[in-house]
Amino acid sequence: MMSLHDELDQERKKFTMIEIKMRNAERAKEDAEKRNDMLQKEMEQFFSTFGELTVEPRRTERGNTIWIQ
Repeated sequence: MMSLHDELDQERKKFTMIEIKMRNAERAKEDAEKRNDMLQKEMEQFFSTFGELTVEPRRTERGNTIWIQ
């Protein structure tokens, strides 16, 4: 009878640990999604700003061309 109680106690402990690990994994996933959203917004803002700075078309300078014969 004692071994059944011990086994039941071990199973409860395993179940509790699994619940904790699952909650931690869910939190980590939520945190990662929040970071990804924040980074996405920062990248969009950066490229929006960068695009405004480079509105002028680029010209190639022919004076820098090197011809090799």
